[in-house]
Amino acid sequence: MDLRYSASAYMGVGSYRCLRPAWEIGVPRLETLPDAVMNTSSESAPLCTVLRLELPKQSGSELGHMRPTTVLGWLASNFVVHQGLRMCQVLTLLLQISGCRVHPKQNPQGPADAPVQSTTPTVNRVDSTKAASVDRLVQPEALSEGLPENCDTALATTRQALRIDVKREDGNFRDSFRGIPHVGCRLSAEGAFATLPDSAGPVAAIEAAFQRHGWRSDLRYEADGPDGSDVGVRRRDLLCVIQGRWEGGDDEDTTQPSTETDNGYQAIVECFRDVPSNKDAGVPDSIWHIASAAGLDSVYTISLRLQYPPYLDGDFDGDGVSDAAVLIEHRASGKMGVAIVRRGSGRVSIVGAGISGDGPHDLSWMDQWDVFHRGVSMVLGNPYRPTTHLIADALWIGRRDSAGGFFEWNGREYSWEAGRR
Repeated sequence: MDLRYSASAYMGVGSYRCLRPAWEIGVPRLETLPDAVMNTSSESAPLCTVLRLELPKQSGSELGHMRPTTVLGWLASNFVVHQGLRMCQVLTLLLQISGCRVHPKQNPQGPADAPVQSTTPTVNRVDSTKAASVDRLVQPEALSEGLPENCDTALATTRQALRIDVKREDGNFRDSFRGIPHVGCRLSAEGAFATLPDSAGPVAAIEAAFQRHGWRSDLRYEADGPDGSDVGVRRRDLLCVIQGRWEGGDDEDTTQPSTETDNGYQAIVECFRDVPSNKDAGVPDSIWHIASAAGLDSVYTISLRLQYPPYLDGDFDGDGVSDAAVLIEHRASGKMGVAIVRRGSGRVSIVGAGISGDGPHDLSWMDQWDVFHRGVSMVLGNPYRPTTHLIADALWIGRRDSAGGFFEWNGREYSWEAGRR
């Protein structure tokens, strides 16, 4: 893109409502537009059209000295001759401009005498409190098969975690995290920190309760702040976003006694179907494109249950090229595993995730992993070490309350060795 050959005209305010271009102020605006574009979605007024045209810089200066009434003739002659614009584009352009309504002249001054005005369209701002109340609305709608039962489970789990009454609404709504419309259920509750059974707070309490029922964290939906926090939990294509809101206050001000508002919280759980995409999972395309080319996107989803980004670097086949171990989940069965992307050979090896081979076929029990580098006698914080001679970096898979093991490259495939102290 070369900005020397770009200019724009905003048609919005003036004696002709749709014919108030940038050249009325004498300075063509530069825009990063690669092609001639007509955009009819002006935010300033429904009657206006924003016209953006790719022009040579000289033509932009020429337009600066032209009155709006001569623009149509200029476009019909100059644009066809100098730009080679197809006749259908010119006709579309003329129709676009001629379709505008004419309004009384607002400013008696001519273009040369007119004061400089901003060419940025005016945005009609909506009161944030009103917008929030609209986004909170749940329009009744029947839930698809499987959702009612999962919403029943979510309701019981949330009540168990908070031990207070929880309101449930089923239907169509915009989720509070990204503002995307979904059909599902929204659970809401208000309580006091003093009565919470879990001192970690309402969000952590609900998340832990879901995990006890087999749900897994999805760090795509994690956010934290002084006045609240968010986290996602997932069971394959079912997602629940857990949110907590409270009055964070000023931690440095110890002179003011806490109020009932300070001790209260609001918890919201929104559940709906969501097929996770690997494009927003945090794994660079330079790594995952090898797996995508092999057709793994339709079979496995990248899991964000342990960390973000969800991969570890290491030379897992000993060829001197950095590889990546990516945490994955089998879409159909939900079994966990690791995709070892061997960048030197352009191949991917799957361990776990339902693959029968040397080692566990499901790594759902794991809650920690690490790289044991070749030539290192031990890894800080990990009392286990492989006993075989390593020809490449090994991948440690473990659980805090029990042992784990290593996936080690033997020159052909990955073998499993139980961890020993």
